[in-house]
Amino acid sequence: MKKLLFISVKYSGRDRDPYLTDDLVHEMHKQGHQITVIAYGDKHISRARDGLTEYVLRVPPSPKILKYFALWPALFLRVSSTLVAHAAYDQIIVTAPLSVLWPAALAVRFARSLQKTVVIFDIYPAHQVRIGALPRRAESLLKWLEIFLLRGFTEVTAMGQNNEQYIRDYYFRGTGNMPIKIISLWARMNRFASSVCYSGGPVKIVFGGQIIKGRSIDRLVEFLGKVRQKGSDIELTFFSWGPHYEELIHKYSQLHWIYFNSRVDREEYWKLLPDYHVGAIVTDETVNLPAFPSKIVDYLSAGLYCFCLVEPASELYTTLGGYRRVYINSFDFSDSGLQSASDFFHSIGNNCNDPELLALERVFSVSTAVARVLG
Repeated sequence: MKKLLFISVKYSGRDRDPYLTDDLVHEMHKQGHQITVIAYGDKHISRARDGLTEYVLRVPPSPKILKYFALWPALFLRVSSTLVAHAAYDQIIVTAPLSVLWPAALAVRFARSLQKTVVIFDIYPAHQVRIGALPRRAESLLKWLEIFLLRGFTEVTAMGQNNEQYIRDYYFRGTGNMPIKIISLWARMNRFASSVCYSGGPVKIVFGGQIIKGRSIDRLVEFLGKVRQKGSDIELTFFSWGPHYEELIHKYSQLHWIYFNSRVDREEYWKLLPDYHVGAIVTDETVNLPAFPSKIVDYLSAGLYCFCLVEPASELYTTLGGYRRVYINSFDFSDSGLQSASDFFHSIGNNCNDPELLALERVFSVSTAVARVLG
């Protein structure tokens, strides 16, 4: 068993409303590893229980990266004191972007651990710049800082083959051969359920998540509206929040086939998902990066089919392109593109014990993800 230090940009610490990072930590703990977590979150936590120590620094609701400024001294002190007070950790795992955690990343650079791993979810800052979350003029500086901090680690992870190549080209071109492990996103093993059972009536589509930049919700509504015109009886329900949610409600509330709900915690959300047939994914068609939308794991683990409107470079094509439960379209609004989507919705049947879910469960196994991260 290993002694681990896990440092993360995002961590909940709540059983009813966990993040992906919580699931990863809990699986490591379940396997018997001793873990110290230092992370940002929306609630202050300081506790220790049975080999799991958690320190969560509450992030104030300030705009963008400014909200982290006041936390950097506390983060540096917590990480530094932890590294000094304890014997060398067998492995230190940090989630990107490191620029947001730069005091911790600098402290880790001087730690005695032989294995220092960065888990990369998004290509920062390229992704944030392309969706308009960061100004383009800031990309060069933030990219330089991210590369500098990454050099203090011994390995990084990627979410697929295309993602791996982009990470290598973006961060490590001409700087040596950084080891890159490919891992899939993960779901709790007990989350995968029997397939939803469709017995007629409208096909119910659900979209869960924040309404933020980088998600072309208008294009999703437009596309589904055109599919309805081809004879598909579909409805769309949002479980959302975010700075643009109210204007979305105002814009589309007159459409009788679209419904709006407020946010619920993840435990309640998982309980509600089986009431629907299809989960919707939409990204920004102008951001052509090999990303892997994490939302799809929730949908598939609840037994839903998935409708994905994503950029051509999406990692979904390489990972899930061969599964009939997953429909992927690169914003193809042509007649054939709309017809293929309509055919997908018409193909949803009442097979409540779909063996394909067993294969998907193996793809998104959190125990497999842990084995690859710790390997």
